[in-house]
Amino acid sequence: MERVAVIIPVYNDASRLDLCLRALSEQSYPQSSLTVYVVDNNSTEDIMSVVKNYGFAKYLLEECPGSYSARNQALSNLTDEEYVGFTDSDCIPSQDWVANAVNKLRCHPLSAVGGRITVFPASGGAPSTAEQYEMLFGFPQKTYVESDKFAVTANLFTTRQVIALVGDFSTELYSGGDAEYGNRMFQAGVTLRFAEDVLVEHPARTSIKQLTRKIRRTAGGCYQQRNSNPTMANSFSWTSLAKGFLPPVKAWVHLSKASQLTILTRLKLGLLALLLKYSKSTIKLAYRLQLINTFDRF
Repeated sequence: MERVAVIIPVYNDASRLDLCLRALSEQSYPQSSLTVYVVDNNSTEDIMSVVKNYGFAKYLLEECPGSYSARNQALSNLTDEEYVGFTDSDCIPSQDWVANAVNKLRCHPLSAVGGRITVFPASGGAPSTAEQYEMLFGFPQKTYVESDKFAVTANLFTTRQVIALVGDFSTELYSGGDAEYGNRMFQAGVTLRFAEDVLVEHPARTSIKQLTRKIRRTAGGCYQQRNSNPTMANSFSWTSLAKGFLPPVKAWVHLSKASQLTILTRLKLGLLALLLKYSKSTIKLAYRLQLINTFDRF
């Protein structure tokens, strides 16, 4: 059976890391052929103790801040694994996650798979408005793969041949490195496919503050890449910035079709979509005017 590496960067997320590793311990793929590289990005929590509970997991330390630096640390420590999967410490892979990914890659060594990401409420009770928004709009992986030519590293699988061809992740970025890596894969001729059955679950952000913080981080990552990526450069053009202040019609259409939601819930989510779109546009405008010149890690 082919050997598989799964790479998980982690920073102060011990309890959710344990859930992730527990899910990996229950994979249908033979555990003897699976090595999980957990890269502690200089946490203050005791990550090593969690990793020691799982015999298939290896603990690595990366002191340089940033999840992409952590992933590169794991890539430099790979041994004889033929396939490499990426996920995050707060994700819960489905039981056939590894097996389904490997089946799709076996006959296509110069390819990658971006798997589906479903979002679940993290609060445990009735989902907040922010959680409901994330559950509807949080990770459009299919769109990323088919339209934007990248997959978020919360759920990405590829081969060692692709890793050797494309190289490491950019350590200059705290955000947007997934898109940058996908762009390099595309330029190298790597075929990226979306896979519905290569599934992980991801907890929803629970507050509007967390949603806007994500917007600030991802907008900064886009701005950092404006000189090397024409698509991201275009997103900071005056025309694009002006369009950013138009109403979020696509989101509203999507909400209008969400018949499982009450009218009041759809109204609240529609207002939140408007707020978040304007927040994103305002932050991008601030970067363009150089009113913001720092880049957030979280």
